[in-house]
Amino acid sequence: MARAIPIGKLQVEINPEMISTASKIKKLDVCAIWIALRTIDKHKQGTGRFTLNSCLEIVKDITKCNKNYSYEIFKKGIDVFWQEPYGTKGNKVVYLHGINKVIESLSFEISKTKPFIIKMEDLFKHDSSSELKTFLCSFVIGRFGQNKPITIKSLESNLGVSSSTIKRRINDSENLTKKKNYCFLDKQFDSIREAYEYFKKAQILYKDSSKALRVLRKDGKFIVAQQMGNSYSCEDYSRGKISKRPKSFRIIDAENKETFKRKKYFYTKTKIAHDKDLILSKVKSSNDNFFVWKMVNPDSEVVDELNETIQGHTAEVWKSEKKWSKRKKECI
Repeated sequence: MARAIPIGKLQVEINPEMISTASKIKKLDVCAIWIALRTIDKHKQGTGRFTLNSCLEIVKDITKCNKNYSYEIFKKGIDVFWQEPYGTKGNKVVYLHGINKVIESLSFEISKTKPFIIKMEDLFKHDSSSELKTFLCSFVIGRFGQNKPITIKSLESNLGVSSSTIKRRINDSENLTKKKNYCFLDKQFDSIREAYEYFKKAQILYKDSSKALRVLRKDGKFIVAQQMGNSYSCEDYSRGKISKRPKSFRIIDAENKETFKRKKYFYTKTKIAHDKDLILSKVKSSNDNFFVWKMVNPDSEVVDELNETIQGHTAEVWKSEKKWSKRKKECI
């Protein structure tokens, strides 16, 4: 007989797209509650049916709210994550909405990325609702790993919160690894004096972004580079497969292929900068404190070799409003 898995050790799949939308509509805590209930229901091979009292216990355990406020939080999920409770007082029951129904009822504006795999206990370990939100938002902030810089402005759009909130959540997060990124300006020098002479010229040449220019030491040389957005990763958690994401997500992917833009960021071994500055290549370096990128010709053989498949994570727009009738037919 197979050994029963403790509820706290159950695997939970976190889709950054879902967290992004939940944050924008101010239902992050409710989304976490639904994810926990859905995971428990799948484990028990249930029908999505829970007593209202058991739901409120989960609300209290995840958000650390008091008993009187738990129903106020629960109400925020009605018609989005679950149905209105029904039955007599003290015996009311609730039916969860399925994953496809939830996806169909929401609008998604970030492109697809691999889901994160956490344990159920990770949703319950926080001391406050604020800590829970910081934890969940880290999966949107770190969804590209160290393969792509991302700006605070982009994260504001991704999460629907202010730049100060983004910075606070990055600083407070225990599972985000942050690296700085710089764009190499095509010259390197043996002495710091030569680098600073070029730095002064670059401040005039790149007047609009002069405040982002830096002199760095890399592999024994001095370079002048322009600071880019930081890159973030959640290295404590494994990633699932994009192809295994819920069916409704995959249907949205297929509907929005035409909005995908060519991938902009690559990791290559090339050390040659070309005239066309349409893409950036991460330069291999022994420096662990930051990454350096170079402008690379997008038609070079190295890049074409890496760009054989459509890069879904660089979609310009990912709208869920398109072709509703088709999706509903395929998601029954």
